[in-house]
Amino acid sequence: MASVHFLKNKTREIEIKTEKISKNIIFMQENIEVQKIEYGFLASPERISNLAKKYLSNDYIFLTSEYIKLDEKK
Repeated sequence: MASVHFLKNKTREIEIKTEKISKNIIFMQENIEVQKIEYGFLASPERISNLAKKYLSNDYIFLTSEYIKLDEKK
């Protein structure tokens, strides 16, 4: 009898821990989605261009991808 009672209590504790972990995973996944959306807004080229025009000096040079060359040595 005692072992059955002990197993039930341990099972209940494990279920509670599992539920907490599952809720934490869901919260973190939602947080990641919010962060992706915020990053998409904050890093948008239009927004960065507007901020650069507003806060940087007039001699700032805007580069497009055609001016940027990557050295792809392997």
